Amino acid sequence: MLHGRYAAWRRRMAYRADRFLRMHGAVQILILLAITFCLILSFAALLTLSGGSADAHGPWSSLWWALGRFSDGGTMYPDQGARVRALAVAVTWLGIFVVQFMTGAFTAKLTDRLDQLRGGASPVVERGHMLVLGFDARAPLIARELARSKQRHVLVVLAEGDLKLMDAHLAPACQIPGNHLRIETRTGNPQDEVNLVRVSADKASAIIIVPPDDLDDRAASRWIFATLLAVRRVIGNEFRGHVIVEARHTGKEDVLRAALEPPPAHRDARPVRLMPIASDDIISRVLAQSIRQVGVYYVLRELLSFRGSELYFEPVPRALARKRFGEIHARVTEAIAVGYKPKDGQPLINPPDNALVHDDDELIVLQTSEGRFEIGASPNLPEPEEWEPPDGAEDPPMTVYVLGDNRSLPQFTDELASTLPDGSHIVIVNEDEEQSYAELAAREHVEIVHRWANPAELARTPPDDLFAADAVVVLGAGTENDLTADAAALETLVCLRHAERVAGLRIKRLVTELRSLASAMHVAGTQDDFVVSAEILGLLMAQLAINPGLEAALYKDVLDPGGNDVFIRPRSHYGLRGPLTFAQVMRSARLRGEVAIGIYRPMTGETSPDVGRLLHGIGEGDEISPVRLVPPRDENVPEDAMVVVFARA
Repeated sequence: MLHGRYAAWRRRMAYRADRFLRMHGAVQILILLAITFCLILSFAALLTLSGGSADAHGPWSSLWWALGRFSDGGTMYPDQGARVRALAVAVTWLGIFVVQFMTGAFTAKLTDRLDQLRGGASPVVERGHMLVLGFDARAPLIARELARSKQRHVLVVLAEGDLKLMDAHLAPACQIPGNHLRIETRTGNPQDEVNLVRVSADKASAIIIVPPDDLDDRAASRWIFATLLAVRRVIGNEFRGHVIVEARHTGKEDVLRAALEPPPAHRDARPVRLMPIASDDIISRVLAQSIRQVGVYYVLRELLSFRGSELYFEPVPRALARKRFGEIHARVTEAIAVGYKPKDGQPLINPPDNALVHDDDELIVLQTSEGRFEIGASPNLPEPEEWEPPDGAEDPPMTVYVLGDNRSLPQFTDELASTLPDGSHIVIVNEDEEQSYAELAAREHVEIVHRWANPAELARTPPDDLFAADAVVVLGAGTENDLTADAAALETLVCLRHAERVAGLRIKRLVTELRSLASAMHVAGTQDDFVVSAEILGLLMAQLAINPGLEAALYKDVLDPGGNDVFIRPRSHYGLRGPLTFAQVMRSARLRGEVAIGIYRPMTGETSPDVGRLLHGIGEGDEISPVRLVPPRDENVPEDAMVVVFARA
């Protein structure tokens, strides 16, 4: 009977001890402090009742005596009397036990906290931060561009994987001179709502969702959809930020937006702004524009990067309110006014000179940083002497070889066919079954031919008409599930370069598409033999993360072949031989219905950076750029330079 009661009492005490050890560390310390205070009071009362000691007479002296013995065992040595010594030993040993327990509890809690930090499990208490869900090659690029912006940002990355590896990839961004970026990395499944709460997803200014590279198309779509559902549940109905999603294909925008719709009970809640960025669509557009004319890829990368000048929305200054755009374009200095955004309308790039800009509209300004532009006094730009706009001649037809196959080939072919002049030819070479492009060719007035051959084999012994072509495109990422397909594109590229050396001939323009940024770093190029990679996606997402209003201006206009495209024109189109300032070029461009934004200087050297500098945040093509945007207005434009403009095709 007694043994059973003792066993039950011991189980209850063990259970309560377990509950105590599971409590928060601060609660444990507070409980121990309360117990300690009660014990010290008890021993002080016992000492007072026993008659006190030689150095303790009265309640307060007894309390001080008990506190001293509890805190330091050495203080009990001078005590005299059996009763006093027994109390001193008891209070001292009990003090040693309690202090050791408190030290152990504090050490264990500190160790747990350090383990959480090392394991990326600690919470992030931020507001207005950029949150990246998932980790791929674009995440370090986004970090690099946020650092280059010189603005104060906090970037939080939540992904499954090795925390040290993520930190190593993101560290170069913090080494960029003058950056104000702080990076926090956490490990966990972005589809877990607890993890999203842990990184304060509901308080982020922008959420960027990037699926892992090792997922095929179907798995990546499901991963994105599940992540969006988790984000929708966590951010609530008062979320004021925006969500950027890197999808691989177009056509699923409605499904993605449906995932962010509020629940049925909150149908009147604020809609969440979603920006789906289709990687295949963007790369196809950039490839198509880069093939049409040399240098466009470098201009687009310069526009999207925070390395030089970027597009910003600026409130209309009072001095420019209710003015025509032609006068605003002339008076904005230290920058270039390229368009404006009506209060309740879409951004307009390259509007007509007589467009009236109201005081509640916004200017679209190309400048080195926000608020950089100034207002000049002159309402007109200087005109070139004895110059008249040349007649617009149609571009001659082009012949383009496309070597290889990937998931975006149909979309790329469509973009390319719509970009090339009428009467052009597209020759597609791969080992797929014969495909018919008759309908597409009839719509775009181009001839599309499919040849069955291995691209690498054809590159070893290329036919004569390949050297005569205006451009050759090598496609990477051969199939949806082949993560090493860039190797095939690299093999084709190397064989073509070798064939050029053997034959003593040059391909007029050789453009290679590589999805892997690591692969792109291996290949040095020139202005006529360069690599288009997924870097452009990271640049675009960083721009939209900081300024979501640029979605329509960049994604749906500049990067769309049907909008205001980037063109690189000869200097002779804007003035006669001899001295010609950039201000005169700007005026000539407006007379042609264009907006001049920079100068392009043909290069003779390689465009890729020194390998040793890659560790310092310098990416593909960063070291040398043939493009200079927003040059000083009084700068003379060299006769061998070309002019970069926004113009409608």
